[in-house]
Amino acid sequence: MPVAINHTKKKLGAGGLVLGLGIRQVRTVEIGLIARAAGFDFVFLDQEHGTMDLTTAAEISVAALGQGVTAIVRVGSHDAHVVAPLLDSGTQGIAYPHVESVDDARRIVAIQKFPPLGGRSISRTTAWSGFEPMPIGALTKEVNDNTLTIVMLESAGAIACADAIAALEGIDVLLIGTSDLCIDLGIAGAFGDPRIADAYRTVVEACRQHGKHAGMSGVREESLARRYVEMGARFVLVTSDVPLLLEAGTARTKVFRQIESGLSSHKA
Repeated sequence: MPVAINHTKKKLGAGGLVLGLGIRQVRTVEIGLIARAAGFDFVFLDQEHGTMDLTTAAEISVAALGQGVTAIVRVGSHDAHVVAPLLDSGTQGIAYPHVESVDDARRIVAIQKFPPLGGRSISRTTAWSGFEPMPIGALTKEVNDNTLTIVMLESAGAIACADAIAALEGIDVLLIGTSDLCIDLGIAGAFGDPRIADAYRTVVEACRQHGKHAGMSGVREESLARRYVEMGARFVLVTSDVPLLLEAGTARTKVFRQIESGLSSHKA
């Protein structure tokens, strides 16, 4: 059988906007179904800022292969030994934080892709094909074609390298880590600052020139998110499980606290 289709990569290739849900605390395989039901295209499993282990990330990734949603893992390092078991288990995208140079990006392609694009070692027994045997050439090509390679640009120096990074074969998404970029620029939390808008313009233009996709993360204000999407960001990390729960929970408890206040006034 052919390998599982990467729905997010396919939609990006067609010019679509893809939306992701960050996962730090959820640990069950149903999250892919929940994310899809809520309208998300991908789940973004966070091993950089969260405590999710390899087994949990792998289980969620394997389940996602049949759920119509793409599992992407943000790893904590650029170490091949961290990345390989995730990819072998069925993770369809890896996000690499703090990519600072074109040399960083080249090493990432080498880790992520099978030859001839990279130097990734092959495991022929994989969930990608439902554990059914495939000719090696077909397996490596199809997995390469259906894997997203996402580099996170989180500093002024990284943004300056955007064009050279976007020119590399094997890179798919240049994702701006807006929170860290703001801190690097000395404007923590100023997501609407002109320097941030300039960074988005730079990355979007680099992606357009080289057939890649610009990404946005860390921007929650609706007006600013709209601005950067309208500029050309197409891979969007919308929110994550904790703020989503806090926002929804706060709204619901507010309703019932108002009811509670009414009960108190009735007693008076």
